[in-house]
Amino acid sequence: MGLNMGLVYVRGAEVGDLAAIGLVPTGERMSADVASTSPDGELVVARPVGGWLLLVGPELLLGFEDEMIARTLDRQVVAAMLGSTSDTFSFARCDPDGTRRHVVDSYGERAVDEGPPLPEEAGIERLTEDTIQGLAVEVTGVNFWDSFMEEDWQVLSMGGQGQDGGGDIAQSRPSSPTQPVEPTQPQPRKGFLARLFGR
Repeated sequence: MGLNMGLVYVRGAEVGDLAAIGLVPTGERMSADVASTSPDGELVVARPVGGWLLLVGPELLLGFEDEMIARTLDRQVVAAMLGSTSDTFSFARCDPDGTRRHVVDSYGERAVDEGPPLPEEAGIERLTEDTIQGLAVEVTGVNFWDSFMEEDWQVLSMGGQGQDGGGDIAQSRPSSPTQPVEPTQPQPRKGFLARLFGR
């Protein structure tokens, strides 16, 4: 079974910085492995690793929010969206000044190709589950698998100062090359993604 998750690296950030984009720790902890396979598509966890703050969560939530996070936190952001089920993969590196490299491959075809290629992309023809993970390691110098099983990732929820502000996760929508999947059953409560994307 393939991976379906968003993976974000924020250079030099701490968990407390995420309040600016509307995410705060709940006090609960778990491994990114458990979070990435949870049926709760709203689960986001964070952990500092090797000079970066890593976030793991739903693919649409995190995979396309690099520009907003970089701008709001004034830090370099590397973001990967691994959508093995939809055969769609996204990789981006964004600097606070707006310099951005963004690539999306969907069903083996290049759907988005923005900004000059990174040196680390040499030899990569298409993004796949394997190549995107290798590219993230090359660009950040951090292998997230080294800490993926650790039980000390902090679970995040809405509630930071960014919740009511403009230009943050709470107000933004992902720009996916594929149509978002609408829920097929009515939800008894508005979940994290529903609140996040104003659904």
